[in-house]
Amino acid sequence: MVWRPRKATRPPAVEHRHRNADWTNTHYRQLVDGLRARLTVEQLAEDLDRTPGAIRSRGKLLLPAGTPHARGQHAVDVLRELLLDDPDYPWESVLLAEGPGAAVLERRRHRAAAGRLEHRRTADGSG
Repeated sequence: MVWRPRKATRPPAVEHRHRNADWTNTHYRQLVDGLRARLTVEQLAEDLDRTPGAIRSRGKLLLPAGTPHARGQHAVDVLRELLLDDPDYPWESVLLAEGPGAAVLERRRHRAAAGRLEHRRTADGSG
């Protein structure tokens, strides 16, 4: 028998009840209300039983499609400022009119137009 060193173990992942579950209007409203109350991403994640990454991702979807360079925590900060500056910010209209992902697609188009599209290899290894 050959001795092999043990791989480093990571602590068990926190199990989130809503992992991979759809976001309802109630979840979005809780996110918006939490941002208005100046809760951190971590606090929102705990309250909504989601990961911090899920909070950042959904926050980004509530931004208007023309919002430049809003990623991760910055997107949440931009959304928080919009919500605090405008109590009537139409986040529901943004979500309904543009649909989840519309802002992300718009930013990708913007980056492509600016020549910053990520370079990806094709399956055969070319390009």
